[in-house]
Amino acid sequence: MLPRALGLIGSLLALHLLVSWGLAPHGHLNVDECTYHWMARSLDAGRLALWNGYEGFPSKGLGHASMTPRDGRLQAVTPPFSAAAAWPLYRLLGFSGLLLLNNLAWLATLALTGALARRLFRSDALALGAVAVLGLGSYLWE
Repeated sequence: MLPRALGLIGSLLALHLLVSWGLAPHGHLNVDECTYHWMARSLDAGRLALWNGYEGFPSKGLGHASMTPRDGRLQAVTPPFSAAAAWPLYRLLGFSGLLLLNNLAWLATLALTGALARRLFRSDALALGAVAVLGLGSYLWE
């Protein structure tokens, strides 16, 4: 029963990856995607600060909830490591690389959840259930 359930969940996860990365519309559908794109684009230009003219004309109107002024420049509230992690995929695939990174992070989160549940409870069935609930029954897959 366990291999069959594992195969079913694996198939659903693979289908999700195919649909979300290959068939879903790519673009700025929410503020986070816009900020991630801005961060990757800025890093590609050799800077961590987000450029939109704030440095030349500091104004609250040029800021946003996802960025904060620091040392006369706009910085994303997201840690800079996410831009560093996204940059190679962004260089290779453009905006699609950012979506691929989100999908890879989703899979890594599921793998860590399964490993942690298995280690804590010494149960393959419980680990599989934890992965299924997190992967298919939460907002994490969106």
